[in-house]
Amino acid sequence: MDSKEYKILCDRKDAFRREWMEKTITYLKEKRREDLAIHIEEVLSDEPIEKPHDFRGDKGDDWFVINISKEVHEEITNCLFSLEASSVGSDGETTAKASDVATLVDLWNKKLLG
Repeated sequence: MDSKEYKILCDRKDAFRREWMEKTITYLKEKRREDLAIHIEEVLSDEPIEKPHDFRGDKGDDWFVINISKEVHEEITNCLFSLEASSVGSDGETTAKASDVATLVDLWNKKLLG
């Protein structure tokens, strides 16, 4: 595989970085939604998208194709959205956590909904 093919695969709507999935799992478990986290853990147990031969990076740079139902996707997004809202400070100011979760909500919506 060359770099151009790799970029095409990673740009797919259903391709997610390891980092995004690991953060999502952490936040889902925080909300006691292990039932949703397990779907992402299953993806992480698969092989990542093959990297180009000249790729320089580590497993933190892995991308995976995530195949979940629309219903599970909606539940994950709703759970993250709820966590984002509850992470805003009592003064209405955003927090680092709220910002981090908001980024994940945006990624889940952008990547899987297009």
